[in-house]
Amino acid sequence: MRTIEEKIYNYDELSEEVKERLLEKQKERELESYCEYCLIEDMRYKARELVKEYFNGATFNNVYYDLSYCQGSGAMIEFTINIVDLNNKYHILSDEELRYVTDKGIVNDIVIYHKDNLYYHEYTFDIKYYDDFYGYDYEDIKDEYNITEEEFNTIEDRIIKLLDAYNKHNTESEFIKDIVSMNKELTKYGYSVIEHPIDDEIALESLRENEYYENGEIF
Repeated sequence: MRTIEEKIYNYDELSEEVKERLLEKQKERELESYCEYCLIEDMRYKARELVKEYFNGATFNNVYYDLSYCQGSGAMIEFTINIVDLNNKYHILSDEELRYVTDKGIVNDIVIYHKDNLYYHEYTFDIKYYDDFYGYDYEDIKDEYNITEEEFNTIEDRIIKLLDAYNKHNTESEFIKDIVSMNKELTKYGYSVIEHPIDDEIALESLRENEYYENGEIF
């Protein structure tokens, strides 16, 4: 039997080549750890801020993302907005028309939700809402609200036009365009986070906690 003695080094005592190799590997591990444990919370925080920025009064529900640089990669946000807050932004109804719609419960909450089993990107959403456009006719409400019959007959069309998510790529709806823009902004944020280099000092702090053989293997 024979005993072989080897020198043990701390990180700063290693050769520059070994230190550089260990640093790059540690930065990769730090990024993987961030993506696994922290990225979701950062994406949720950013999504909440974007919902607040784009749709004041809306409620954030969830976020979906895939930042793998593959087909269908991206991000999208689920949220709920009521007809009052929606109208405050897009002004499709007059005050009297909005009063009628809310008094009678014609339309209330509008829910934007993820609708795709395979992909997560800015277009993978749909919109659902309850409506009761046929519960009343003009004769029922003309004495209660200052709305002309012509205005009354276009309320449904105006609301549906704003909420129609069928052809998102060529939509005329400013609401749909804003949802897509918001989702694109979240996607851009997600990529900026994972592409931002890990700070050397963070990686070095972990590396300096260990002792090493000359080749960089941990003792």
